[in-house]
Amino acid sequence: MDKVFYTVEGDLVVLTINRVEAMNAYDAETVDQLGKGLERFDDDPKLRVAILTGAGSKAFCAGADLKKLHGPSYEGGIHELWERDRQ
Repeated sequence: MDKVFYTVEGDLVVLTINRVEAMNAYDAETVDQLGKGLERFDDDPKLRVAILTGAGSKAFCAGADLKKLHGPSYEGGIHELWERDRQ
């Protein structure tokens, strides 16, 4: 399942974080998909505006999903994620 939807509407794109069950908190996969979506937007000269939103009606984005960003794959926690994907 996509964690970020990419929808083109004329000359704008809507990036929607789709993790309603976690109040749209981001994990590594969500950050990766957001980055790819923004690169896709940047590479398309016909697009002029990008809107970032969250699915559902409870929360736009609760921030980092700390349950997903700690453990063996992210021993450094959120700082490790930001160092890797800072751009």
